[in-house]
Amino acid sequence: MNVLIFGGTGLLGSAAAQIFVDRGHSVKTVASPHIPKGARLPDEMQIIYGNFLQLSDVELEHLMSEADVFVFAAGVDERAEFPPPVYDAYKKYNIDPVDRFLSFAKKCGVQRCVILGSYFAWLAKKQPQMQLQLKHPYIKSRLEQEDVAFKYADENMAVAVLELPYIFGVQPGRKPVWTILAEQLKRFEKMPFTLYPRGGTAMITVRQAGEAIVGAAETAKGARSYGISCYNMTWRRMLKIVYSALYGDSNRVILDCPTSAFKLFGMTMRKQYAEKGIEAGIDPVGLADIMDKRLFIPTDEAKELGCNKIALGHHYDDVIETILMGMLYGAQVQTMMPKLHSTNFEGMELIRPLYLIREADIIHWANYNDLHFIQCACRFTEHCASCGGTEKGSKRAEIKELIHELAQKDPVIEYNIFRSVENVNLNTVIGYKQDGVRHNFLETYDDVK
Repeated sequence: MNVLIFGGTGLLGSAAAQIFVDRGHSVKTVASPHIPKGARLPDEMQIIYGNFLQLSDVELEHLMSEADVFVFAAGVDERAEFPPPVYDAYKKYNIDPVDRFLSFAKKCGVQRCVILGSYFAWLAKKQPQMQLQLKHPYIKSRLEQEDVAFKYADENMAVAVLELPYIFGVQPGRKPVWTILAEQLKRFEKMPFTLYPRGGTAMITVRQAGEAIVGAAETAKGARSYGISCYNMTWRRMLKIVYSALYGDSNRVILDCPTSAFKLFGMTMRKQYAEKGIEAGIDPVGLADIMDKRLFIPTDEAKELGCNKIALGHHYDDVIETILMGMLYGAQVQTMMPKLHSTNFEGMELIRPLYLIREADIIHWANYNDLHFIQCACRFTEHCASCGGTEKGSKRAEIKELIHELAQKDPVIEYNIFRSVENVNLNTVIGYKQDGVRHNFLETYDDVK
């Protein structure tokens, strides 16, 4: 397919562009020449420097006539602050461009259009009694953006709106969403506890957002919005992970902040905005009601976009360490499986594509490509060598060192540990469990042939 992306050098657009290229598609984008230094963009993507909002009708028609798919990965989100009324800015950057671009896409025979939206729109539709579009200009604009986009859908052109949640990922020169959370936590540095709303949020990684974009571009039909989520987590659980990753404090006390107290804080923020002569897209007082909700999105819609696997990063060394740790510290023989069916998400498969790759090779490849990984996805990443940690002071570190010492004496040791769980003879084990049922060798001891 020939793919045209507006916003292809941004955080999400560039992630999608890379996946499009990897899947054999041709990608073109219109972008400002002020691309963040260090931004990783696919070499195969054609970049036309300029302002896509200022494209003439002739230029826009030419671009659309060459495209099979159009992706709008630009616009402004709820972090933007403008002089009141802020809705006018959202209309200018989010609604009007979609209206114009999709009219040309339809005219030029584009087959599918993908628009990046917000899970706030998903919440507004799921809980209309909250009347979020009346309280928050940003949410109003996202709902209207969807309505504008869908009016162009028919049997010849599909339109998919991806209602994206909290996104984890970085791009040099751009402020990640999660840094706002880190800044909020600084307010509690001198306190023995942290106050935060009792709700929760859906979340995905940048890579997963890119996969959803490509999935929609390849399979979407008709006019439909998709609430996208891979992880649903309470704020309390998320903050525990953040505190552990940023400060090494896994025991931080997190207390539920009463909605009324959060609204008082919001009133202070509203006053500060007024003093600066700006308006927020999400009203800080009304935000309290949103943060108090568990904004969890079912994962079924992700599957409809062709997503049926969750890839884990465990490698060969993780496998053999797990086998030995289970024996020495868990009194059991078990291993990490290369793939298994998810118990949390029906129809999803967990896969470990690095199952046979050595940790040292991963580290070497990452260093060679100057890749640096965020140590906030897991509370234990500060001890993960592959993520840049030290692994000191843990049982896994002890096992790693033991295996290393044994391998110095006999290089076959590591391979033997790996193969040991492939060569289990049930006739020579005292007991085992299968499907949760415990079995003993005495059950069949008297079955002598």
